[in-house]
Amino acid sequence: MNNVDWACKYVRLPHSARSPQFDISATPWLRWPMEQIADNANREVVLMAPVGSGKTTMLEGLLPWIIAEEPGPTLVTFQTDDDARDWVDLRFHPALKINEKVKPLIPAGKNKGNFRKKEILFAHMPLYVGGANISSLQSKSIRWVYGDEVWLWGAGMLDYARRRTHDRWNSRVVLVSQGGIEDDQLDGAFKEADVHDFCFECPKCKKVQPWVWKQIKYKHVKNKADEWDWVKIGNSVHYECAGVDCKAKFKDTAKVRRSLSASLVNTESRGYISRGNNHIPRKIAGTYPAMAVWWIEWKKLVQEWVTARDQLKKGNKAPLKSFIQQRLAQTWEEPTEAPVMKMGDDVYRMKDFANGEKWEHETHRFLTVDVQGDHFFSVVRAWSIDRGSRLLYAEKVTTWEALRIIQKRFNVANKGVFVDRGYRPDEVGHESHASKTNIDNKPWIPLLGDKAEGYPIKNRRTKRVEIHAISNVYTAKTNRGLVYKYIKHSNLLNKDCLTDLLKGGSYGVGTDHSVEYKTQMQSEHKVRKPSGKLIYEKIKDHYQNHLWDCEVMQVVAATIYGLLKTSTDAGVE
Repeated sequence: MNNVDWACKYVRLPHSARSPQFDISATPWLRWPMEQIADNANREVVLMAPVGSGKTTMLEGLLPWIIAEEPGPTLVTFQTDDDARDWVDLRFHPALKINEKVKPLIPAGKNKGNFRKKEILFAHMPLYVGGANISSLQSKSIRWVYGDEVWLWGAGMLDYARRRTHDRWNSRVVLVSQGGIEDDQLDGAFKEADVHDFCFECPKCKKVQPWVWKQIKYKHVKNKADEWDWVKIGNSVHYECAGVDCKAKFKDTAKVRRSLSASLVNTESRGYISRGNNHIPRKIAGTYPAMAVWWIEWKKLVQEWVTARDQLKKGNKAPLKSFIQQRLAQTWEEPTEAPVMKMGDDVYRMKDFANGEKWEHETHRFLTVDVQGDHFFSVVRAWSIDRGSRLLYAEKVTTWEALRIIQKRFNVANKGVFVDRGYRPDEVGHESHASKTNIDNKPWIPLLGDKAEGYPIKNRRTKRVEIHAISNVYTAKTNRGLVYKYIKHSNLLNKDCLTDLLKGGSYGVGTDHSVEYKTQMQSEHKVRKPSGKLIYEKIKDHYQNHLWDCEVMQVVAATIYGLLKTSTDAGVE
């Protein structure tokens, strides 16, 4: 009996809302990966798969089989220790205690203390569960290494995990995750393996083909209010066979979707076909997109796709990145070109707003300040909830008092003034505090850009980790003892957002903008370092980029006030 059939017979899942028994017929795309994991011919198995498709259930089918039938020191690694603890408490331990093959092996009596959250010391093997950190991934010799959501692991953690096997002849490294980022450690592991795509057979022409997003077809329909007509769009959604002479159309129903997903599962290949790519021997990988998961409606995916494309036009690429990684289970490839200003259809003159005049669609107004040694650069921009924004002012300023004059002239409240604290933090702290008046008792808001690629923050409502472009609030103290608050922001993510806004044409720039403004707005470009890390840097060392930094802070301000959404779901199930 192989590991899949064993799991179907013995594994029960008391927490599952879909099935209380492990049932491979409900997830046919998991049979082949499970069989590859059991095959001693493989040293490393990578599965890149969409969220919500049963990846964690696969782990819960595999572990009892390992404990009962193929014992050996085992390590299961999640992103963090907290994630590991939650899974153990809510899912893993309850399932072990009702498994008729594993229950007799659970430490009991005087050994009861060996049944713990982070480790179970069975008489015949140890099982360790923890986060992807050095303390979990060092020292002990392991036969089975299982990594969950590897795209979120810190740099170098995968190599630590691999070394834990100590070159055992029958060891296995299993890496399961949604899509990551180009050239990260997950992408490298996937590309160096023999990659297989989960496929289906067209019932009409018998063509075996992988699931491809461009074969999802739908009508682009809007109502009289120029809004997407989701009902009509949903009714038009179907999958089209890729056969040139076929083009069969498959309806978006659970019966059709399930039939296609199961069409090849009883064949020798289990539906997985190799790409024939160059690879390292004994490393194998599989992948499938959300279209193959029969309980996910294609019309729901279309709605997410259309919405993501709309958000991209507004400068927010986070939803599209999420769709590529979480739904298509593909690697996100970052664009690396320099920003390009696209003027769009909003033609106006900045001098028409020189005395604080309000733009008719305006809902918010921000003044952002880049602090230099003996001067400042400042930008004032008006924002609309649904009409983008307009640049009103962009100039060099010499004193703090001059900044206050500009603030008053353009009618910007203190809560709309954002000042970079990176260069003169103590001075910024005191000046921000000094900005408070009897009429406006809120201080200016200091900001600090850093090299973070985002800040993992758990959504209290969804319980899922999201990567935010801005941090929570920090507290600092000046040398004179003044305590003030500031916010960090990811230079990479916010500059990405600004670049997309400039390309989208809704980031208004008056026709009378200065040559200096245009030059500084094209002073940086995104490059990939030898380490694989993406950063923005000056195109030429002598280029000035201060107005560019002011505009980056405008994006931060707009995000804080909910005008832009630059966070993305990290996909932790």
